[in-house]
Amino acid sequence: MGGRFLGRLIGVWCLVLISCLASAQPRFSQQIIVNADGTVSDAVARDVNNDNIVVGKFGGTGDGTGKAFIWRNYSPYALAMPVLNTSNPVSQAYAIQNAANPTVVGNASNGSGALIPVRYTTADGVNYAVSSLLQAPFGAGGPTGSESCRATDINDSGTIVGFAFVTRTGVPGFNKVHAFRYVGGMIDLLASESANSRATAVNNGGRIC
Repeated sequence: MGGRFLGRLIGVWCLVLISCLASAQPRFSQQIIVNADGTVSDAVARDVNNDNIVVGKFGGTGDGTGKAFIWRNYSPYALAMPVLNTSNPVSQAYAIQNAANPTVVGNASNGSGALIPVRYTTADGVNYAVSSLLQAPFGAGGPTGSESCRATDINDSGTIVGFAFVTRTGVPGFNKVHAFRYVGGMIDLLASESANSRATAVNNGGRIC
């Protein structure tokens, strides 16, 4: 009898412990993205830093849909990031720094509809501003002849990496992907124009993969 009672007591305590641990975890799901009309949008989380700040996009799962968001674990709702082009406000956030005022990187639609690499910066950790990272050798009129690029990661010292879709005007079927690094400017990491590569991550030592 005593052993059976002790077993039940242990079982109850285990259930209480599991319940407490579950309720202590920050709640992040599609449910935190609520539109003005009360409907819920699809959301994709892309990255989280050491302060449990999550970035990603909501309002669609495809590359040409949705808006970038940032969510802090003490807030019940995620906040949309500022847009680069109000007539076509498509964007997504891919990565966030570990810093007091962390920079976020991703991509956003520009005036011509191309998705270009962007950086979201803040001076107070709350209010963000967006700026384009697109410049030579990438961009319209540049040697690569393409504006479609993505910033995929940033390290704590501010080095940004990503990749660009490379085309050639007047050369049908020429479609390549080149990795780039951004440190004060965009640097094509491929020596051969005909090769393909993508940079998706950079660590604090500057190692890129």
